Amino acid sequence: MKPQAYDQKVANYYDEEAPFYLQRSRQNFILSKLRKQFRTYTENQPFEQALEIGFGPGEDLLYFAQRYPERQFYGLDVSPEMTRQAHLNLQEAGLTNAEVYSGSLRALPKALVGKQFDLVYVYFGGLNTSYHLEQDIPTLEKLLKPGGRIVLTMVNRFYLMDAVVKLLKGNLREALARWQNRWQGYALYRQLPSHLYSSKQIKDIFAPSFAMKSRRGFSIFYPPWYAAGKAGKIAPLLPWLWRLDQGLQKTPLWNLGEYSLYELEKQKS
Repeated sequence: MKPQAYDQKVANYYDEEAPFYLQRSRQNFILSKLRKQFRTYTENQPFEQALEIGFGPGEDLLYFAQRYPERQFYGLDVSPEMTRQAHLNLQEAGLTNAEVYSGSLRALPKALVGKQFDLVYVYFGGLNTSYHLEQDIPTLEKLLKPGGRIVLTMVNRFYLMDAVVKLLKGNLREALARWQNRWQGYALYRQLPSHLYSSKQIKDIFAPSFAMKSRRGFSIFYPPWYAAGKAGKIAPLLPWLWRLDQGLQKTPLWNLGEYSLYELEKQKS
């Protein structure tokens, strides 16, 4: 599939998701918990101008623009419908310190060409649907000022509990799908081919232009967001599972969860 065709496929997928996306997100307590953690890591970064890649309906742009009215926020999303909704949400809130644009990193909108940011953040695997992540690194370099940071969350290549659950159900093919580059996304009937990466691959792809400053793993034993409906059955265990995940950050298991978060810094010349 050619890059333009792939971008269009991703855009069409999220255009169809747009009418239901925000409501589903706000009703999912695991997504909300993860989002809060991602925001905390973002707020720990020093910045005046930030760019969000893959903003969806603009939930996080709205949060940051309201919380930091003295700072400027921009958003880039491949879905025109998500962009339209995010623009309306920002407009209804009366915010003038946030702007949104539709397009891919590969085909950066003219309005963003030449701009430089202190911070770029990407939540919930927005760059897992990049056609060729390695080819996006020069664009990210241009978008960031020297010493600028990226807070990057990615759907992980090696998700141990997902593989174990599928093996117990007797589905060997699906258990190994991520590891064999056959993962088609979360939706069974609306598949979206995505690229999954290990921690080493992320470090190698971003080197030498970016230095890895820190990394965290999420939903290692704590349930993934798409299991929120079933997680209520083990509600008393959830706080303990969250603490277990936090305790695993300094072990090799940190990178075996559903998401990994990376803090990367652009090297100064």
